[in-house]
Amino acid sequence: WLYSRELYVGLSILQIFNNKVKVVDAGSAGGKLNRHYFFTAGYKIKLDEKWAIVPSVLVKGSSPAPVQFDINAKVRYRDMIWAGLSYRNKDAAVVLVGMTYDNRIDIGYAFDYSTSRLNKYTYGSHEVLVGYHLPKKKLPPAHSYFW
Repeated sequence: WLYSRELYVGLSILQIFNNKVKVVDAGSAGGKLNRHYFFTAGYKIKLDEKWAIVPSVLVKGSSPAPVQFDINAKVRYRDMIWAGLSYRNKDAAVVLVGMTYDNRIDIGYAFDYSTSRLNKYTYGSHEVLVGYHLPKKKLPPAHSYFW
């Protein structure tokens, strides 16, 4: 992750080593875990001292599946309370709400409503978010880095 007060970007890769999977069942050949790539970016647009809008995007890829993307927008009030909408191409629409307590603890809820053929079999999914922001470590003055 790289981030500032207004902008963030991130990149991650899961299953980076493409490990093989061995299955104990004699009738199965096993397989391998394909890499999953994730790229995210967002920008905080301050409307005034209390309100901000945070549009963002998440791009996901894993061969041989097609690339997926999420387009998101959150409205934040005093950097404490937020609500937003998200659209995942060919898959789901999402409603989310949350709050930040004491600039350290995030609590949120999201409901994903499937817009794909899966909606015949599910009414959607519920997600709960609990996050903790680690305190910033104060660095010593720059001159202490040099001898």
